[in-house]
Amino acid sequence: METLLIDDDIEFSELLRQHMALYSINLTLSHTPSQALALLDQQRFDVILLDIMLPEMNGFELCQLIRNQSHLNQYSPLIMLTARNETVNMIVGLETGADDYVAKPFEPRELIARIYAVQRRIRITSTSLEGKEKSVVLGRHILSVNSSQVRVTVNEQMLNLTSSEVDLLARLIETPGEICLRAELESHLSSTQGHNYRSLDALIYRIRGKIRGITGDEEFIITIRAHGYMLNGVPNQEIITKDCSND
Repeated sequence: METLLIDDDIEFSELLRQHMALYSINLTLSHTPSQALALLDQQRFDVILLDIMLPEMNGFELCQLIRNQSHLNQYSPLIMLTARNETVNMIVGLETGADDYVAKPFEPRELIARIYAVQRRIRITSTSLEGKEKSVVLGRHILSVNSSQVRVTVNEQMLNLTSSEVDLLARLIETPGEICLRAELESHLSSTQGHNYRSLDALIYRIRGKIRGITGDEEFIITIRAHGYMLNGVPNQEIITKDCSND
């Protein structure tokens, strides 16, 4: 598995590289954002590991830059490395586009488990909807999700979503107009990647903002207080069927 580590601690990076090799993970080391950007422009990585404290720019800024540039491994799963107990860093990391986080100091086996978890989630999501594109009507707009291609569009305009956001939206689009219980969504995220309840809220917040970037102020992911969330739409196929029957 090709993995990029962006961390300015040279000794730590080398030790981690040696440990990862025991688990068939080929770790490429980068100690500055500029070096990382050059590597991301030249090579495809299965997973990106990103430390927050870096020279030149911090990890949050670099994460946003990666997520906004298609030639920089935009859709590769990204795990943020944060300081222990810094909840704010964890939430900001998820909001800027990270798929998961690991608090330092950590056991290498924990990080390895996280790496394989994000890869497993992508495989599960892709397999469950392989060859299928789910489409729903949201008011005057059409939302389409193709998990196998990690592709989401609104009115045929591409949304820049992380793999975690695509995963969550793919679950919501399965049952439009119905409540997805918070516990169910949390269990889904936890089983595939180890996210917690704060991660769910951060992912919903990010998805809403990106959809609003195209639809305007309209809100289509509705919070059902004390229950969960609902994608406020109807299957696109259902609209077509109703139109045909009316004719």
